[in-house]
Amino acid sequence: AGLSTWEFIRRRVSDPRSGEWRWRVERDGRPAALPLVSRWKCPYHNSRMCFEAMARLERLGLGNPASPLQPASSAR
Repeated sequence: AGLSTWEFIRRRVSDPRSGEWRWRVERDGRPAALPLVSRWKCPYHNSRMCFEAMARLERLGLGNPASPLQPASSAR
């Protein structure tokens, strides 16, 4: 199920030019007539997704100790 979901996102939701994800697609798979970004979607959701991914990778022990986002004292 995960692979088929990712394939749908890659084919229908992700914009191939910018990589940005669309708000939604129509039932027939066409992109909805909505802008790709907005004041709410881009700054909040994209950064929130990155923070969540970083936290999950850290919990799995896959965090990047050389990350410029980590203070020097927390590097491994």
